[in-house]
Amino acid sequence: MEGRYLSRIDATIAAASSNVERLQLIARKASYLARIGKFSEAWKLAENLRNSKERYAFPEISVSLAILDGVSAVYQDHAEEARDRLARASVLAKALGLSDLLALSSVWLAHLAFGRLDVGCMGTELKSALLHAGQDDHDCLTRASLVVAVAVHLAGDTSGAAKWYERARSHALSIGDEATISSLMYNRTAMQIANFRQQALQNGVPSGDARVVVSAAESTESFDSLVGVVSLGEFTPLLKAQTYSLAGRFSDADDIYDYALGASLSNAQERSRCWLLADWASCQVHIGRRDLAAATAMEAMKYLSPSVQPDDLAAAHGRLAQVFELLGDGLSARVQVEQSVDKWREFSVIQRAILEQGVEVEGVYLECVGRNSE
Repeated sequence: MEGRYLSRIDATIAAASSNVERLQLIARKASYLARIGKFSEAWKLAENLRNSKERYAFPEISVSLAILDGVSAVYQDHAEEARDRLARASVLAKALGLSDLLALSSVWLAHLAFGRLDVGCMGTELKSALLHAGQDDHDCLTRASLVVAVAVHLAGDTSGAAKWYERARSHALSIGDEATISSLMYNRTAMQIANFRQQALQNGVPSGDARVVVSAAESTESFDSLVGVVSLGEFTPLLKAQTYSLAGRFSDADDIYDYALGASLSNAQERSRCWLLADWASCQVHIGRRDLAAATAMEAMKYLSPSVQPDDLAAAHGRLAQVFELLGDGLSARVQVEQSVDKWREFSVIQRAILEQGVEVEGVYLECVGRNSE
């Protein structure tokens, strides 16, 4: 079944008043198809755009193609390629005075900056996007709101994040953007897990009810199946495994880890492998598979690297400390605890920076949408 976004944009394409407008809309449609994992359809549209004679007559088409290539690369987990294409689009859009395309390229650059926890770049790109976006540019405003929501949530401000999630949801619903609703549900659940994990491993006392997080993870999977979003499919099982583990459902988590970690992982998941393996080792030791737990813990140690984000490193060290303690290796456990404390301290600096950027970005957002519109 064709989604609301695709039906709406097809109607808009049919009613376009000029070829350049029609081709730009086709580029946006192709970007959406990439976001829901329909890459072959997206590439076919992209190829048609590249072969169009208008591509050389109107610079907007070249910029739109660069954004399309960048967004497609994002959803194929090619972050560096995505960054290169989107940066090129941003430079061209700025030079040519194409405000709407500058806004769109900036917001996706902000998305990538958050992914690597470059908080300063994220804030700069978000403010650029919102300064150049139109009040009714819901594609841009949806993504900007979602980036801030997820970042602020990761920083531990659940009430502040809720406000931004609602903004993202409202903008997405206005254009039938089911892919963003799916992404919102997934990321909100992922951040709930991250917060729950931090409280459990940093402070020893989790905040909230793990059953709520489990329910959210299962709802995300159900929604994706309903609307046909496949781009997040590979992430959802591991999300569920983590929720089951944090909820004490170690056997259920072990079942998922057993097949999910045996498969090839995306680049993003590879960077979290140390945490995922450490969590799996915890499940194994709790269900009595001590030899397997020891082997999995040692495997997790191989993936502890400075390239891993500090919260994943902190959580991995904390989980490994618990595993080694249960295995009777108190010395190794103490070493892991010390390293976990150091990494949580490093991560807390990033969390404060995110919250500061969130305040600044909100002011620009309110100027963009109009203070009386909320």
